[in-house]
Amino acid sequence: MLAAVKKEKYPYNFILYYAFSFMAPAIFAAFLPVYLSTKGYNQTAIGTLLAVGPVVTVMAQPAWGVASDKSRYKNNVLLLITLGTAFTVLLYNFSAAFPFLVIVTAVFTTFSSGITPVADTIILDHLGKKQRSFGPVRMGGTIGYAVMAIIAGYFAQKNIKFIFILYAVVVGFSLLFTARLPKVKGYYREIKSKVSIIQLFKNRGLVLFLVFNLIISIISCFYSNFFPIYYKQTGADNVLLGWATFIATISEIPFLIFADRILNKIGTRNCLALSAAISAIRWISLYLITNVYINLVLQILHGLNFIVFNYSMVTYINKEAPKEFKTTAQAIYTLSVMGIARIVGGLLGGYLSDCFGIRQIFLLNTMITIAAIILFLGLFYLLPPSKSYKNSSL
Repeated sequence: MLAAVKKEKYPYNFILYYAFSFMAPAIFAAFLPVYLSTKGYNQTAIGTLLAVGPVVTVMAQPAWGVASDKSRYKNNVLLLITLGTAFTVLLYNFSAAFPFLVIVTAVFTTFSSGITPVADTIILDHLGKKQRSFGPVRMGGTIGYAVMAIIAGYFAQKNIKFIFILYAVVVGFSLLFTARLPKVKGYYREIKSKVSIIQLFKNRGLVLFLVFNLIISIISCFYSNFFPIYYKQTGADNVLLGWATFIATISEIPFLIFADRILNKIGTRNCLALSAAISAIRWISLYLITNVYINLVLQILHGLNFIVFNYSMVTYINKEAPKEFKTTAQAIYTLSVMGIARIVGGLLGGYLSDCFGIRQIFLLNTMITIAAIILFLGLFYLLPPSKSYKNSSL
């Protein structure tokens, strides 16, 4: 009886894992562009450096996904890449020379890019068996990200180079909780009749979601890369930037609380379209408004953007992908967000920002988002559903 009670104990370790593992990206998302700017790099150079990681992600992330699916336990792969991330981030402290930063970013991203899809698969696998909701668990990541944004802001205000040591420390703490995650096998080893990975792309719903997600993610990655610089150009300091990131992140909590109910009520397709429409309002607001305090308040709109796409896609893939390719499918999704989208958002965004200014690109992003919504919904209504997703919760 006691054993049964222990099995049903709420997985607080998952919440703590997400809290610490999401603290690290919060540091780089807000302050790595600022660090590069203090070293004298222009927007094109910053965009190029920020695109190095995504280029590596395109190759590394699918490899980690396949390695995880084929390993005895997915946890072994997660421990390896987390440990590699903690050590390689410290290399940033040695030099700010462009060639050195390119090499360090490539090595660092080789490890860090695999963490999220592998961890999501392990945790979703366990939660699925226990029939527990992913939303409250994933909320740990939101809270960790938000809190670290403020802490990192104060560290960056004192010395911007502190962000690399801080990153290594929080990844080190996340290792403690990584080691306590339940063991999840690489199911590919157990299945005798192997399924081709091509089956993933026969799911027309999944393909449309991935393409739409890619377009919206390119725009979001432009925001992630250049909003910190733009916000400081309008008069904000590092502390205010930290608070802006905090508000943006903490605004995700209401959606995470009601995520499953919302998706069950309106479906994945409508949820993504509505989220994209709200993001269009956000981009046009950044174009029209330059007051740092009004834009601080408008950060609350973030709670209906990234997290909606991320949660909807991760849970949809977990339901639709074949068991032996779940991690690979999650890696493909994360690849589109962290890889391809960041390459385009960094390189093209940096070039266009130098040519026309960051503010003008927010206006362009508004128009692209509206066009993408119309195209996305139009294709869903015009194209007949394929058998692979006819009965899925779209």
